Amino acid sequence: MTPRDVVRRGRLVAACLVALGAVVLLLLTTRTVTSPDLVGLQALSPAAVPALVVALVLAVVPLGGWSRRVLVVPSVLAVVAALVVASVRVAPRWVAQGVPTSDATTLRVMTANLRLGLADPAAVLAAVRREKPDLVAFEEITPGLQRALEAGGLRRQLPYVAGRAEPGATGTLVYAVDRLTSVTSLGLVHDSWSVEFRGLRVWGVHPAYPYDSAWLRDQERLATAAGEQRPDVAVGDFNATLDHPPFRRILDRGLTDAAEQAGEGWQPTWPSDGSKGFPVPVTAIDHVLVGRGITAVGTRVHTIPGTDHLMLVAVLALPPGP
Repeated sequence: MTPRDVVRRGRLVAACLVALGAVVLLLLTTRTVTSPDLVGLQALSPAAVPALVVALVLAVVPLGGWSRRVLVVPSVLAVVAALVVASVRVAPRWVAQGVPTSDATTLRVMTANLRLGLADPAAVLAAVRREKPDLVAFEEITPGLQRALEAGGLRRQLPYVAGRAEPGATGTLVYAVDRLTSVTSLGLVHDSWSVEFRGLRVWGVHPAYPYDSAWLRDQERLATAAGEQRPDVAVGDFNATLDHPPFRRILDRGLTDAAEQAGEGWQPTWPSDGSKGFPVPVTAIDHVLVGRGITAVGTRVHTIPGTDHLMLVAVLALPPGP
């Protein structure tokens, strides 16, 4: 065996290992798991597609001049098959799924996890002034940060508020340009609220994070409540991605992720501060969900110093009224 053969065989082994890891990652997203570490792996499943591309390149390279193609060709075909399955699974996230009617009313919503009240209030206010949202949900907002935001003029732009600011991670507030009524708690670990806004049922939510034993329970409660209340819009830090089966059960109750519907593709929101060993955000756990009849025109994100979440903004088209 020549040194070239050794290198080629090593590439094939590496391709198989990378592809196997990617396939395991994809299969993991088909099951509901309770281990926080496995929940974290599920959130990283979008990495399966680029991993399979790398595996395909590694597997194809040894084809040139290697006589034992009986081993290489099946490996290449297996990687191609896995890549096709993975690509079909994520393709809808890159393709817009609806076109609003020309007479649709536009609604602009925003959500931001303010990380225990440590977010820079000036940056938050600047983003609100720039985006001019009709409704905002702030998670992990503390009394001190609420005072700073309102002293900076937040209530002049968004005069109506519902919810509670609390120390730590519990507080959630919903601000809006018009009156908020029928305010009720959704009964999650962190404050989460259902409100009426312009005739719409809107949620501002923040379920438990995966390392809390209540994570699965909160996701199940949201799925049950979604089936009962049929919210028109749900915004917040859901602590889950499209690859988590419990979160998909929430969507199965008649909701659609705005970023997916608008074809925004991969739009991760956490961690945005370089923490957790990642230099860039790698998971999309902040969401705007829309009910039937509402079309997401587009979504975008903003960096807010002091927090590890990107602020998420969505422009929605509402169906014309009667």
